[in-house]
Amino acid sequence: MSTTFDYTAFIDELRDLVTRAKGFNQSERRLESESFRRWQHETKELIHRINRLRYNVACDIQGRSFQVMAYGSISAREQQAKYDHDLSDTLAELELVISRFDKYGDPKAKPISRGSVEPAVPDALIPATPLPLTVPDKVTLGWLLTHVPVTWYATAIVGCVFIFGVGMTVASTKLGKTLVDWVTPSSSSVKPTNSQ
Repeated sequence: MSTTFDYTAFIDELRDLVTRAKGFNQSERRLESESFRRWQHETKELIHRINRLRYNVACDIQGRSFQVMAYGSISAREQQAKYDHDLSDTLAELELVISRFDKYGDPKAKPISRGSVEPAVPDALIPATPLPLTVPDKVTLGWLLTHVPVTWYATAIVGCVFIFGVGMTVASTKLGKTLVDWVTPSSSSVKPTNSQ
């Protein structure tokens, strides 16, 4: 068994879990069974781990309660029937996941070409990788117009208009007028220069 957790390791552990569930004896085939609860937890945790690797496992064990959820009295036979139904559906889904792996392999693995060598792609169709942008020794207006996107200029203009508008709004308030008066020198505080 591999030491890293990948899809193959997931399938290997899933095979063991399916075999364990199929081997439950009569006392283990109920919701209160410690063996079943441990199995359910391990299965949910395993599916959660593989989903974190961005796989999508088609098993709805998370949505199954393995019991009848209702008010009132439910007979033990009805509870057992619901448990058996949910367990049977879960095992069928897990076996389907395993059989798909046996038939097709890892769903994220790149398929191997069955034909001969793949046809070469013409160089004209391969997108050119852009060279890194280097700043010249002297930045000119022409260089800026060529290398700076138009959206940057539009953003800068909108930002300036916004700041101007906010400034005008603040200046028209009482607080703004007080600040303007405080910053602006008054005519009485200006000392006349003596010209002799």
